[in-house]
Amino acid sequence: MQDLPILVNITVALIAAFAGGMIARYLKMPTMVGYLLGGVVIGPFTPGYTGDTKTIHQLAELGIVFLMFGVGLHFSLRDLWAVRRIAFPGALLQLVILAPLVTLVISRWGWSFPSALLIGLAVPIATSTVVMLRNLMDQGLLNTSEGKAVIGWLVLEDLITVLILVLIPTLSSHASGPVWQTIGLALLKAAAFATIMLIAGTRLIPAVLRRLSFTGSRELFIVATMLVTLGTALGPRPSLASLLRWARSWLVR
Repeated sequence: MQDLPILVNITVALIAAFAGGMIARYLKMPTMVGYLLGGVVIGPFTPGYTGDTKTIHQLAELGIVFLMFGVGLHFSLRDLWAVRRIAFPGALLQLVILAPLVTLVISRWGWSFPSALLIGLAVPIATSTVVMLRNLMDQGLLNTSEGKAVIGWLVLEDLITVLILVLIPTLSSHASGPVWQTIGLALLKAAAFATIMLIAGTRLIPAVLRRLSFTGSRELFIVATMLVTLGTALGPRPSLASLLRWARSWLVR
């Protein structure tokens, strides 16, 4: 019976999400809003039942892995290149303009420079690709030129997020060694991980999946696919690994 709390948390989370989604649909609002409100209701900052935040956080990380992988299935490198004249300058200008401005404002409020810089880098890329993708799909705008431009913009923001996630440890006061040495080591580790995964994704994994397809077992193929998805997520962080796996899916197309 040790697994009972996990089952209870999953059940309560699904009930809250279902109720929130139904209420949102009744009010003609996006179901994503209902899901968020459902999470708030069972969260630690509202009265009543409080779910196990550690378990729910782990479930959320797992959900992010599959959601970001789903984004990669709906968007290819060809789509990104088609909207490059909008997405590239837009995402870069957004970062270049907002990051210094927010950093300056936060530092004037008495925050340390590393903390202000971290917030300044986070604000320009705070848009949720998953939420926007879900809304575009619900409204039937995903395959339009406007929808592809929006997703392309968000894709570049996510790729910038990868670099920021790699560089975050260098902003810590506990970072050992010179800053540039720490940055170089972090980038080297990320590049090595990405290289190994890209090589495996273009050579090894497709060959294994092709062999599995010859067995005629659909269940075995699905299990192998889930193993690849979750196994890759055991790298740096699930969200970072899913983004890199997303880039790998572009190369194997």
